[in-house]
Amino acid sequence: MKLTQQSVCLLAILASSLISNHVAGVVIRDDVPDSEYIALGADPRYEATGAWFSGASHECNATVLGPSWILTAGHCGGSSFGLGEDINNLTVEVDLTTQVRNPDFNTANAALGPDTRVAELATPILDVTPARLWRFTIDERGQDAVFVSYGNFGTGATGDNQPRGLRRGAQNTIDRYGGQIGATRDSFVFDFDNPNDPSDNRYGSSTPLPLEGATGNRDSGGGWYVDVGGVTYLIGVTSYRAEFDGSNNSDYGDIGGASRVSQSLDFIDASANVALHWNQANGDWASNSAWDFVGAAPDASRTAVVGSGIANIASAANAEYTFVDWAGRLELNAQLTTDHLLLKRTGVLAVGTDAAGQHTLDGNLRQTEGNLVVTLHGSGNNSGLVVTGLAQLDGNLGIEYGSGYSGPANRGDIESHEVLSAAGIIGEFDSIDGVTLDGNDYEYVGENANGDDGLFRTVVSTASSVTVTTYFALEGDANGDGSVDASDFNIWNSNSFQSGTDWSTGDFNGDGVTDASDFNLWNNNSFTSVNLPAPPANIVPEPGGALLMIFGSAGLLLQLRRRR
Repeated sequence: MKLTQQSVCLLAILASSLISNHVAGVVIRDDVPDSEYIALGADPRYEATGAWFSGASHECNATVLGPSWILTAGHCGGSSFGLGEDINNLTVEVDLTTQVRNPDFNTANAALGPDTRVAELATPILDVTPARLWRFTIDERGQDAVFVSYGNFGTGATGDNQPRGLRRGAQNTIDRYGGQIGATRDSFVFDFDNPNDPSDNRYGSSTPLPLEGATGNRDSGGGWYVDVGGVTYLIGVTSYRAEFDGSNNSDYGDIGGASRVSQSLDFIDASANVALHWNQANGDWASNSAWDFVGAAPDASRTAVVGSGIANIASAANAEYTFVDWAGRLELNAQLTTDHLLLKRTGVLAVGTDAAGQHTLDGNLRQTEGNLVVTLHGSGNNSGLVVTGLAQLDGNLGIEYGSGYSGPANRGDIESHEVLSAAGIIGEFDSIDGVTLDGNDYEYVGENANGDDGLFRTVVSTASSVTVTTYFALEGDANGDGSVDASDFNIWNSNSFQSGTDWSTGDFNGDGVTDASDFNLWNNNSFTSVNLPAPPANIVPEPGGALLMIFGSAGLLLQLRRRR
């Protein structure tokens, strides 16, 4: 194609300035508070993008593709990678080892080829879910994206004239491919629309997005993300910028380019150990087509990420590391061997949904949030999760009912299940079935497996096990302490003749009203009791001492290093 004068000028700008000046930083609208861009940069959907350093100097940015691999721009060179809200106070920093630049990178001009590089980390990062690569042939043009970096700051009116440091995010629309401006199709192009002057626009709509922004100095390598169907994808890597007003400072009207992930997939997949992402609504973990690339299910050398949909492990499976995050649900009905399984945010690890018995996680478990659900299939210790390594607990414990389980069916019945055992346990659950554990002996849960109200539970964590004891309360025992007494009468009296009540507020017959009929039930059982087992004092070590050393040596806990 014959180049227009505009594209020739643009290429001259790119060739003369962009290779010598790293692109980085977020330049924002001058009519929107900076706090909104900082908040966008802190959005956990984009947590995989961090800072790339050469020695002590922040040079570029990069994004985690697997616990030990990151993606940055081809023209970047560095020695370490860090994560945190401020490059001067990072929460984690890891040295780089192997680096591979895309062999098709154009050393004379980053706009004339794929500007990508992968690097291996000396120590795996296990607190950040790897980004999911855009692996579609769908046209990226016209999509609204979010980009993230730590680079030089400024507004559209001033350009990038303030020092780098804080992590920010901004929005922009993918307007064109690079081939339409004299670059190559390996990149996509965006412009910085001026909210005060619609004519200060190059491509597409002149109306800026609510958090419209541009890439500035030292934004190279930063991640570009799009959300499709509730899933976040890494679609690009910040590469270059150009100007039309004689000042290459990313002010209003300037443009920028990002290297398209879709054009570098062959290179990335061949050069880095990229995490496999679950790619089905519901299916068998062992299905090769259920994962987003490679054509095979995870094995001991591959990291698995279940961030959406339901993955069922029906036969013994392996993964190097496993992440269950966001809307992902991993159903464990056979043994999973993995170095660490991390359960995060709203992710669900469901144990024994299809198969009775205790199921083994051969490795370590870390639950920072999310929901660990155990399906009970009968009486006694025939259900639950066995962790051969260490378990660090937080978030919610859910109890579901499977075949052969009826649970306490008679008033006053008590039943215990060891739902989890491990070589060592750190921390404890915050809630059970969504009910906050506030320190009471027995927490009110609601209905039993038969739909009858009056179920109470206690969770006891020791150094190696978690046991759930369920009590199906006597009629009149509103607080679930095992005795029908004056304290229960006081609860009934405080809620008497109110509607919309439940067992814990004196409605013992389940008609939604606390009234005389409920008083009669209390009176019939007054001063009767059952011998509830008293929960022993929880023996749960904090993350310290020997257990901390074990977690730390396994690379599970973040390596904290303050930058000087």
